[in-house]
Amino acid sequence: MNMKNFKWIAILLLLAGNLFSCSDDKVNEEVDINPEKAILGKWELVLLNGASDEKQYIPTGFVEYLPDGQMAWYDYATKKYTVLDTKYWLEKEDNPGGDPYWTLYYRGLWIKLDDGTRHLLYPDSQGCDIQHCTFISNNRMGLTQLCVFAIAGSYTYIYKRKK
Repeated sequence: MNMKNFKWIAILLLLAGNLFSCSDDKVNEEVDINPEKAILGKWELVLLNGASDEKQYIPTGFVEYLPDGQMAWYDYATKKYTVLDTKYWLEKEDNPGGDPYWTLYYRGLWIKLDDGTRHLLYPDSQGCDIQHCTFISNNRMGLTQLCVFAIAGSYTYIYKRKK
């Protein structure tokens, strides 16, 4: 199976999960959002939505998507705001026979530690450099991993806009 097939399977799992999920926002309402603008701002991870279960998540901070493609992380425990040494960008993907979808890419999401291991730049991340991005509403965003290892048992990470 090649990467393209894995990508389609992940997208199908995401769509299936979104069809059966519930939130306090109006999920069935048509949402016409420009993702390149909608992603800007502060987001807290609040829910892990799997194919067969949902898990509430207590945020450890918020990630902020800045207009210049940079990201920042605010840690609630340390009260520290850090502009991360990483970049993000969104790309519109063609979907034969359907509406286009958005893919969120990260560069530099991991840092290499002195002992040779890798560590995520911020703890509420899935750790995947490629994510399917869905805006459920103006205040809810779903991110689903498109990495090969994420196909089985993956969750859609549901973020709520922080005001």
